[in-house]
Amino acid sequence: MSDYPFSYKQKAKLQDLADRFCYRIITIRLTAPLELLFKRQRERDLDPARHRGHIFSSYHKEDPEPDRSTADDLVPFEAFCA
Repeated sequence: MSDYPFSYKQKAKLQDLADRFCYRIITIRLTAPLELLFKRQRERDLDPARHRGHIFSSYHKEDPEPDRSTADDLVPFEAFCA
């Protein structure tokens, strides 16, 4: 089982793995209100365990951990919904 937004870019590799191990690929799509999904994404983005490269437009590895609430590359709700 995998939880990832796969696209055509991964199709050949996934198909190869499925063929090699005799797996059948299925997709299960779950839905939820956009407000809830956005809230969960924001919590994930602000979690110190998440790599800061996802939420800051630039950083240096040796810099101290910044205050994540000041991140300059957080996705706004309008863009998340687009």
